[in-house]
Amino acid sequence: MKKIVLLIMLFSSASMTQNPGWTDLKETNITVGANAYDIFTNGAGNHIIVNQPNILYYYKMDVNGTAGTPAQLEHNVLVTSPSITGDLTRLYVVYRKGTEDKIRTKYSYDGGISWSYLLPDLDPDGTPSSIECVFVRNQLHITYLVGTDVYHSFYDLEVPEWKDPHEVYPSGPTSDPRITAWNEQGNEQVFITYMNGRDFRWTRYNVNNPGYSNTFFHTGGDYDINLGIGVDDQYVYGLWKEQTTNFLKWMGKYWSYQGSILNGSQNNNIFISKIFTTETADNRAFSACWYGDATTGYIARLFFDHSEGIFYDEIYSDPNLTPVGIVNLSAAGNEVHVVWKDNLGTNNGNNLRYKYYDDVPVPPQNLTIVKSQNNHPLLSWIDPNPDGSYYKIFRINACGGNWQQIATASDLDYEDESLSYCTAIPPEECEEECAFHYKVTVVDVGNKESDYSNIVWARLAGGGKPQKIGANDSDDNLDFEYLLDQNYPNPFNPTTNISYSIKNSDLVTFKVFDVLGSEVATLVNEIQPAGKYTVSFDASELPSGVYIYKLQAGIFVETKKMILLK
Repeated sequence: MKKIVLLIMLFSSASMTQNPGWTDLKETNITVGANAYDIFTNGAGNHIIVNQPNILYYYKMDVNGTAGTPAQLEHNVLVTSPSITGDLTRLYVVYRKGTEDKIRTKYSYDGGISWSYLLPDLDPDGTPSSIECVFVRNQLHITYLVGTDVYHSFYDLEVPEWKDPHEVYPSGPTSDPRITAWNEQGNEQVFITYMNGRDFRWTRYNVNNPGYSNTFFHTGGDYDINLGIGVDDQYVYGLWKEQTTNFLKWMGKYWSYQGSILNGSQNNNIFISKIFTTETADNRAFSACWYGDATTGYIARLFFDHSEGIFYDEIYSDPNLTPVGIVNLSAAGNEVHVVWKDNLGTNNGNNLRYKYYDDVPVPPQNLTIVKSQNNHPLLSWIDPNPDGSYYKIFRINACGGNWQQIATASDLDYEDESLSYCTAIPPEECEEECAFHYKVTVVDVGNKESDYSNIVWARLAGGGKPQKIGANDSDDNLDFEYLLDQNYPNPFNPTTNISYSIKNSDLVTFKVFDVLGSEVATLVNEIQPAGKYTVSFDASELPSGVYIYKLQAGIFVETKKMILLK
């Protein structure tokens, strides 16, 4: 059982410092020298691989820039093109080993503590190079070169096996592939950019309705170099370099291929051959690079904007800083974590340096409730934020009462020992049993607090006799607030529960619509007194997709999205 800290006093979220910004520079203890490295960040921390000569190292680094003892993923063998990716709980590293023509994969499901081979290996028809990977909806997607041809394949964990390699553009030689993914549930997409002669092209693979679509960004010069690709909820952004001018060029297009929406150039990044991009939970795309020329500049973050192009903000500068070749980054929640090496760093400039944009944390994910061995409600959740410090536990008695913070927890679970599951037979003997609802927030090391998690509930006994609400009780005494919770589970199949509360007695309507705005269900249409309510939605007769539910109580109106995934 994880450590639990009971509250002596209640903390108000209003007292939290919610101003985002870049943290101080961290000098890490990870030596990279002139060797290749890659980073992936999730709630467990920063996961970094370093391709030293004949050794592939893995480091787990915290938000203070401190890494533990590295693991050797491969040793006494040359490794080509290692790349790391994952999700909230899983890690994957892909690479070519020695002189083999296979692509190897190692995975970890315990935060990088132990590693195993993902079998079988991918066996391309030729020698793979330029390997990169992304992970989306239980699928590990990779792109790579064989000769001058770009391929895409993916490993489906539900099957499990590798999908036969697909030649991305079969009508001519290609080069320089880069890959990224859009991870919105129910609308997952994989994007690959590459050069085809003078054309800068991209391919999209639809995960939910498998198939490929090809298009191109521009027809360029003979020496253009594909640098990278970014994506948000509507647009895909291509980055390339004119080798003859060393200008960074960019262009954005709609997913639906309706033409360019923006383009431009900037005389910077003259020493790089690759730009890394990442996407945050709030649907924003970012990159990072050297911003400047051969003598002056700084480490910068790039913002991709639908209508304006690309903006920059400063990550790190120093008058003695010389141009930096590679700046790598990854996102967790709404935070962007950046690593690089420069001439001013420790160990004669051979160690990685690190900063991250400390934004408001995203809510804990996948809150669940089960019966503990001691018959108490046991909560557990996942924290997508690597800088989570502690968690606030909130509870409400549906028989009458208000939301109250009852405890804090230092880890990812909490046992409410003040309440118990009813064990009486028959159950009617549990006269004081009520439905208790729980939700959780996370407070990060910068003292910023997230929004609430999803809500879970169970019928429990204890905690004193529940408050009885009589017919003559005044609404003012109930002290409820207008609140519409996220449905749980989400995604769901085929049923889900949705909780809400209303402050005053009023006509309440609760309806469900499809994404086109057509009403598919009316769950509530009646006058209800102030209180906390839960409704169940059965979508057995509806197709998979995104649905919108709407609560209206008097002048209060709120809508939320939910995903049916069959």
